Amino acid sequence: MTAQHAVKLKRELARVPITAVALHRDPTTGALYVLASEDTDLVVYQASRGDGDDSDRDDDLQRPVARVRMLSAQPIHGIRVHQPAGSPSAGRLLVWGGSSVAMLRMADLDLAGGPAAAAAGAAASSKNKRVARLRAPDWIYDGAVSAADENLAVLVTAHNEVVTVRFNEDKYTAVLASALISPSRPMLYAANVCWTAPGEVLVAAGTVFGDILIWNHTFGDDTHGKETKKKKKKPQMLYSLSGHEGSIFGVHMSPLMDMPDGSTVRLLASCSDDRTIRIWNITESEAYSLQEGQASTEATATAESDTGFRCAPVYGEEGGSSSAANGRADVSPVATAMGHASRIWAVKFGLPSVAALTNAERQTWSGDAEGKGFLSVYSFGEDATAQRWSVDIVSALQNPQDATLIHKKTYALHDGKHLWSRDVLCDVHDGAATTHVVAGGADSKITLVKETAALSASNETYNIVQTWDVQDMIPPSTVQPAAATAAAAATKKHREIISRYDFVTPDAILAVSNTGRALLGLFAGPHATWEELAVEDAAARADMKNVYALKTVSHGGALLGTVTGGVYHFGLADRRVVRVASLRGRVVEVNALSKTCAGATGDAEAVVHLHRDATSVLLTLDRETGAVKREDQITGLDSRFVAISAARIDDDLLAIGSRHGWISLLRRRRGEEDGDASSTGRGAFRPILDLPPTSGDAVTAILPLPASPAAPAGSRIKYVLTTSRDGKYRIFQLDVDDSMASMTLLHETAPPFGPWIEGAWFTGDARPELILYGFRSRDLVVWNETRREELATMDCGGAHRTFRLAAWDDEQAPARAGRLRFAFTRTSKLSVHSQRGIRHELVRLGQHGREIRSLAAAAAARDGGGGGGGRYFATGAEDTTIRLWEHLRDDDNDNGGRMQHMAYMKRHVVGLQKVQWMGDEHLFSSGGNEEMFAWRVRTLDSAYAGRIAVVCEGVFGDKSPMEDLRIMDFDVSQESEDSSSSSSSSSSSSRSMLVTLAFSNSALKTLGILP
Repeated sequence: MTAQHAVKLKRELARVPITAVALHRDPTTGALYVLASEDTDLVVYQASRGDGDDSDRDDDLQRPVARVRMLSAQPIHGIRVHQPAGSPSAGRLLVWGGSSVAMLRMADLDLAGGPAAAAAGAAASSKNKRVARLRAPDWIYDGAVSAADENLAVLVTAHNEVVTVRFNEDKYTAVLASALISPSRPMLYAANVCWTAPGEVLVAAGTVFGDILIWNHTFGDDTHGKETKKKKKKPQMLYSLSGHEGSIFGVHMSPLMDMPDGSTVRLLASCSDDRTIRIWNITESEAYSLQEGQASTEATATAESDTGFRCAPVYGEEGGSSSAANGRADVSPVATAMGHASRIWAVKFGLPSVAALTNAERQTWSGDAEGKGFLSVYSFGEDATAQRWSVDIVSALQNPQDATLIHKKTYALHDGKHLWSRDVLCDVHDGAATTHVVAGGADSKITLVKETAALSASNETYNIVQTWDVQDMIPPSTVQPAAATAAAAATKKHREIISRYDFVTPDAILAVSNTGRALLGLFAGPHATWEELAVEDAAARADMKNVYALKTVSHGGALLGTVTGGVYHFGLADRRVVRVASLRGRVVEVNALSKTCAGATGDAEAVVHLHRDATSVLLTLDRETGAVKREDQITGLDSRFVAISAARIDDDLLAIGSRHGWISLLRRRRGEEDGDASSTGRGAFRPILDLPPTSGDAVTAILPLPASPAAPAGSRIKYVLTTSRDGKYRIFQLDVDDSMASMTLLHETAPPFGPWIEGAWFTGDARPELILYGFRSRDLVVWNETRREELATMDCGGAHRTFRLAAWDDEQAPARAGRLRFAFTRTSKLSVHSQRGIRHELVRLGQHGREIRSLAAAAAARDGGGGGGGRYFATGAEDTTIRLWEHLRDDDNDNGGRMQHMAYMKRHVVGLQKVQWMGDEHLFSSGGNEEMFAWRVRTLDSAYAGRIAVVCEGVFGDKSPMEDLRIMDFDVSQESEDSSSSSSSSSSSSRSMLVTLAFSNSALKTLGILP
């Protein structure tokens, strides 16, 4: 093919594993940037502006502020940022991948340009002459720029060698400035290097055979690229550390740290295939003492490993047999811990990247109290989690046999497997010592965690748990004499505990004890003060011990239902508990139908459910006073129907969910028709449709989808979303008219946090987002399904307990701001977890966490069209999930746009093999275990930001006896209109299809699918 006819490809969009990340704080603006690899490109994202105003940062999510082509053909594996203090215009960026190395001045990144400049620069990045590139003699594992000469860098190779690189900033070239130096050449899996003096480096090397080598080297004049006749100094082995029972995957050295006793210490953190994290004392001065004649036990360096993993080799100079040549081998770790579910890829200290720390500076990051010196250590694993550990290093150095690493926090923010890249930045910003932890994974996602020392002491940002017993809530001086006497008498028989509670506002919680004591907690920031409420009416006061249901029904108002049939209203404005209704039955549940957020208008509504055969009641109340304006009976429910959730669909339509998975749709019947009209002239609600359970688990929430602004008023097509304790949420289409009612399942999926979903709500944004919450193991998880983002994780001990959740959700405080309170009962005490601000954020949205096996575009997407389901792409991966994406182009910039996640489907139990569209509405997928599914994709006429509904409509059932074959390939064709229907109006969705399957045993099958 001639050059003029050659096809030129331009990469518009990439979703690749993140193999390198780094953090950078702009010394001029204070803005925080995340530098990440995207194959051969370096991409820079702005995480915060530095001025404290990040209110619209979400608008720039996934839009880089800079992009540079750093390497020619090799993906980037490592990034090191060098920014000298007090020199905003200086700084170097060192990048490597394989044996390729590149250097760039930080000033040439042009971080102030923003997304538009990044898009413009992307096209010219391949022609960028500012990047200096060279080829190293071996694979590179780590590198560092010299603080004394920012045009000089040192690299560590895969064979435990160091070599220097010199950068010519005038010519934008780089050359090797020294020969390869090594005390020995074992194969490495990890390395870390730092400059300890202008011409001296310290190296920590993790070997394939489970040993860690610590050595240093002093360079001569050859770092300037000049030949010299001076005798070159030999590298000096300091330590040979053994103890890990697998290959070393990560090592990290701390700065030199002054300790309280005046000594100076350097630590090493290591991680291994054996899933352990170990902390070592590698202070150079102690190793040097060996060179001065102190004896060392060589048994550790020569004895066979007790695991049989390897015979530990002797490291050191060739021909060297002394202990001095081999380095100290008698050193044991000062602290050890086992963590993660699989291999640990990397470990980092939570300390600033400086040469040395004074005792006072060390205490800034260790949280010293009463002489203790805690250090934070972060680990990153194959299980796609980042974990924080803490160790009292002062005590560990004194008594290593008693020291241990204490697990503090697990961040499960990624999908699939592998956190391939990570960085930790510790600095003092806005007067607070802050640690930022960034991680990039195989799922192409970049997450950023922020931890501040003053997190719990601030009313602006906090994340703490408080726990109270009843006696802790009421100071003796405030207890009313009558109540104190009654409580004391009751305590003789039963311990007084909090039995029912709910947040009447996000900053106020109403609680009732089993003795009838009513308590009000008021929060100022993260802390609460309690007061006892005076129930003036004697009968009501006596009935408080019978409270079985307590539910907020308006902002500042709650209903209390008792087993005697009493219904009471509490108003925050007047602090009064008043009886508003008397029902004929035992109140077992109350569901609010009206909005409870601040600023809501109109009457408050609630459904009061009664035990067994008794009729439930819909109460309409004055939002301010709680006075009952109307009672509407709910009749006709089966006696076995245990209602636990409800929602109003429109003025005459209710939906109620049961503990056993049934959903009942009820319509108001006018009194003239059935003879049981209330005094207001309105009739009772009766069932018009009972939907059998999809599973036998409870329907925990029902809520209508936000209506589309374009939908005509009075449209009979409505959508409702339900959540269930089977770990799934579903979207149904309701079709109701005078003669019929139906509920059609349009969407069914399980979010990744499962297995229980306890509730949901839609945000108050212009494009509402779906927020789900439920339990995962011991934690309550709040999850943004639209953004695929975890908003909060709160340890409460597990699902089987009483709890309430309150969230600020309006235009001033959207759910993604992370303002939540979670109350729960544990060991008969009331605990409240208060959170304001999210500790983590998504810098870049991800995709599958395992290999993508198949990708398919709907017909209209291939043609560049819009409308219907044709805008979407489907991907199937080894992680057993299918995802739908929409490609959104940026009209302002020619940067390829971005991929918007639209739907997530998990039905396969083994990895996907293929996905294929048939038209714009039907998607087919196949995989192992002879699995094949047919999916129906629809676009919802709703303001909900998701707007995509996917449901499995067909399952391949003609399997072999063993059901162990893989469906390697298939093709789908649609019968012609003439053969499928004689009607000229036959639509593509109503025509039959043929599917031909190719199995891993070379068999073929052709199936027919009827409409």
